[in-house]
Order: sequence, then C-alpha cells, then structure tokens
Amino acid sequence: IKKSYTEIKIENYNNIPDLYTPLKTKPYWDKKLQLLTVQGRQFLQYDSQNNFILNGTNGISNYKNNQQIQITSNLKEKIKNVVFYKNEYYFNNSEKINIRTFDKKKFVVKRELQFKIKGYIQDFVFDNDTMYVAANNLIYKIYKERITDSITQVNHIKLEFINKLKVIDNDLFVCAENGLFRLSKKGNKVINKYNFLPNNEVYNVAVFGTELLVATKNGLAKIQKNELSQKSEIPKLQFFYKEYKSNISKPILSKIEVSTLQKQIEIQVQIQNFNSKKNQHLDYRIDKSDWINYQNKSLVLENLEFGKNELFFRVKDVNSDWNFKKIEIYRAYPFFMKWWFVLGVFAFVYWIILQFLNYNKSKLNLINKKKIETNNRIVELRQNALSAMMNPHFIFNSLNAIQYFVNSNQKEKSSEHLAKLSRLVRLFLSQAAAPFINLEDEINRLKLYVELEQVRFENFQFEINIDPNIDPKITYIPNMIVQPFIENAILHGVSHLSEKMGEINLNFSLNQNVLTIEIVDNGMGINEKKSQNDTHISKGIAIISERLQILQESYPQNVYSIYQEIAFPNELCKGHKVTIKYSLFK
Repeated sequence: IKKSYTEIKIENYNNIPDLYTPLKTKPYWDKKLQLLTVQGRQFLQYDSQNNFILNGTNGISNYKNNQQIQITSNLKEKIKNVVFYKNEYYFNNSEKINIRTFDKKKFVVKRELQFKIKGYIQDFVFDNDTMYVAANNLIYKIYKERITDSITQVNHIKLEFINKLKVIDNDLFVCAENGLFRLSKKGNKVINKYNFLPNNEVYNVAVFGTELLVATKNGLAKIQKNELSQKSEIPKLQFFYKEYKSNISKPILSKIEVSTLQKQIEIQVQIQNFNSKKNQHLDYRIDKSDWINYQNKSLVLENLEFGKNELFFRVKDVNSDWNFKKIEIYRAYPFFMKWWFVLGVFAFVYWIILQFLNYNKSKLNLINKKKIETNNRIVELRQNALSAMMNPHFIFNSLNAIQYFVNSNQKEKSSEHLAKLSRLVRLFLSQAAAPFINLEDEINRLKLYVELEQVRFENFQFEINIDPNIDPKITYIPNMIVQPFIENAILHGVSHLSEKMGEINLNFSLNQNVLTIEIVDNGMGINEKKSQNDTHISKGIAIISERLQILQESYPQNVYSIYQEIAFPNELCKGHKVTIKYSLFK
C-alpha cells in the first residue's frame, strides 16, 4: 500500500473488500469496514458524534457524515496527531500534549497536561486510564497525568526511533525503526526481520481477523495472531575449554579442575537451535557478581580465585525463556594456602601469643602480689600499732576499776576482775600480731572485754547471735575488726542511758560465702562531736575501713564493705547500727 492508512479500527470482518482500492481525493467513510480513507499520510480519529479529525500539512480538518464542515489553519504550528479520549481532544504538536476544544470554528487550548516531557513527541495512545507517550527513543507510562514508568527496551532489545504506538486487544504495539514490539500481560514479544518481518523499519500495524498486518519499509507483512502467543524454543549451550599449555579443546560437563599455575582459562561457548544470532542474548557472571553481556565465541577468564569458582551462563532468544547453566571451576590451592600449612602457622602464632601473654600475666601477677603483700604488711603494722595504742587505755580503765574494788574492800570482785583482765591481756598480746583470727577466739575475747566494761557501766546487756550455718572454729575474720565498734557502742551509745536500759547485739550470718556482721545498739546515736579521748576509736575504725578497701581492690570479685546507719530512726534513742560484709576465703 503506497499511500498509508493512518488509523484503522475493525468491528465487522464480513465481506472485507480488496485493500488495494484506489484512494479517493476526499475522505470516504466505509461503515462496513469502519474505515476512513484519506489521500496522503498522517492521522485520523473519530468521536462519539461521528466527527472525524484529520491533521495534514496545512492544518486541522473536521469531517462529519463524509462532509468537511470546519477547517482550522495555523501555519506556525504543525499538529503531529490528535486523540479523542473521554469526550476531549488531545493534541500533540511534537513538543507537548494539551487538551483543546472547538470555539468559533477553531480549536483553542483548553488546558495543558501536568506532566512535562523534553524532546520530540512522536506519538501517544490511551489504554483505559493509562497513557503511553513515545519520545526520545523511549515510552513514558502516564497515569492521571503523572509519569509512573519509562520503557527503554523490550526483551533486552533497545527501542530505536519510535514511529507509532497502537493499542490492540489491550496490548501495546510499538512500531520502531528496529522492529515491532508488543507489550502485554501475556508476555512481551519482539518481531523483527530475524523472525517474521521483511524489514526492521515498521510504520504501522493492524489486525484483520486472525491476522496481524505490519507495514514495513519493504512491504506489508502478514502474521498469524496465534504465532505471537507461542514462545520461541529455548537455545541450548555447549562448552569447551583448553587445558594449560595445550591447544586441545575438551567438552565441559559441569566441572573443571585446573592447576595452581594456570592463571588463564579459555572457554568456548556454542549456542544451538536458535532462530537468529541477532536475536540471541547471552550473559555470564562469576559467583555473585553482576551479569555481563557476552557476544564473542571465546570467553577468557584471568586471575581466578583459588578454590571453587562458580561460572554462570544464561541465554535466551528475544521471545523465549532463559536457559541457565552453571560450571564449577576449581583452581588448586598453593601449598601456603593448604589447610595443614595454615593450621600449623596459626598454631605457632597462637603459641607465641600465648607465651607472651602468660609472661606478661606472670609478671603482672608478681608485681600485684608484691604490692598486695606490701599493703597488707602496712595494714598489719598499723593494726599492731593500734593494738598497742588501744591496750593502755583499756588497761588503765580496768586497773582503775580494780583499784576501786580494792579500796571499797570488795575482794571477790577485785579478784574476779583482775583474773578476767589478765586473761584478756594474755589473749590480746598473743593474738595482736595475727592478721586473721577465727570467729571462736574473737567471740571469747569480745565476751571478756564486754564483761570488764560491764563492771564500769552496769546499764547495758550484751547478746551474741550466730547463724547455725557458721562454724566458728574454721571461720576466719580480720583481727580486731569488731572490737572498735563494740567499744564505740559502749562509750558513745549505751553508757549515757539509764540503768539496765542499754542493749548491744552482735549478729553473725552467712549467705553465699559472704559473712555479715551486725553491731546494733539502742544508745543516743551518732554524735559528730568527738573528744580527744575518743581519737583512738575513730582511728581504729578508719584503719579497719582502709584494710577492707585494700582487700576489695585486691579481690574485686569478693565483697568487703562497712556501712553505718541509724538503727531506730523513729525512736527517742535512735541507736547505731554497723554492718560489715566480708567474703570468706575458700
């Protein structure tokens, strides 16, 4: 057909006349064919009132009932094509698309569409509410006047200069200079000179019954519609490779093993049972890298990693499914990458590091041990000095009491008091240098001390409570850790109370190897104003706190602490409570 039909719509396929009927000088509407014949090229569209719009070189014409009723001329603007959609006229002047309306025998712009496309707009069509616009060698997909997607290629074939867009049976056909492309939910299709057409340059397409007519540069092609629904046969692959320093090619089944020295591998790829080489698409990738398009007969791989390398191929015809193939290439490891060599090096390095760490740890432990021993020795000397300082005060007070009994002719009390004092002095002197003392000896010494103090202060009771889980004979605590707090409770707590009102409780409990010592009195409470005579008690408590702090730093996993608080905050005599926590050595 030398003169082109710009738009064709078929509704009745009965008694189709010869398509080669000569064109008339005026537009002619054939109701049977639903076809308007116009001499010359360009575009035709009709609306619901049987108005037909034809754009030509000199302007826009409107036809109704085979009669030209309106003509608009505008030599400054060339209309590429017009589409009547939902009772509105969409005009394309190659630069933009707008909606126009009739006003005083002329088309005037009603409004511009919201989307903007730069470049030459070749054609546009509607498929329901979706608009497709061909421009810049791609197709824009537009919904509600917003660009939602763009199509640059179909089945890996790039679109080249789109001549026309056509919607047939809800499928979009793209007529381009490199073939006819069908975009469909049933599957895309590429139709070109390598499968169905006499030439790749396609101008138009139409459907007549079961046939697809394609207008190309070299003539009209007729294709059965059912052929478009069939997929092409999947191409098959066959591989060959050359061994190291050999020209002999061997077929590859699924795996290749090469030596350590072989850095380069040449693989030959042969594609079988394909329609045309121009329509085939072959990619490869190594492991999880991106796909690389590959068109040569030989694939040369260099510097492959040692061990297993996975080489993937995929091939397809433009209208077939993919055919995937995998080849494993195993390149032998050098000796220095063998597992036994790596394991030996790792073991040797680990041994060196372990020796170095052990040496540093031993050196650090020795330094810490000497430091701890020095600190403990200092604390012990301080404790001995404290004992030597505390003893004269206590002995002086006890001797005054004995002198009082002698002067008052109380021989039995003076004798009993003197015997207890001598026993306490003997225990005190024999245990003064020991850093630790078992709980039984500590309790016996405390009982003697309290009994002697009760001679001076007869206004308090002393009670000792020991957890049944504690064995006093094998439980050791720091020497003189309790006595200063008992002395403090007597002198600054219960000594100021009325007769027989004072109470001092000494409690020992054990929980998860932590010994808890509580000294509770119901005296007047803590008095921040201390006299000079009480400095020895404060120093004794401070030294005990320092010693426990050193133990805590030396053994951070254990518990060593002293906590003092008011025993009875709601009472008149608020009292005083001391809690000592001490982790026993296993």
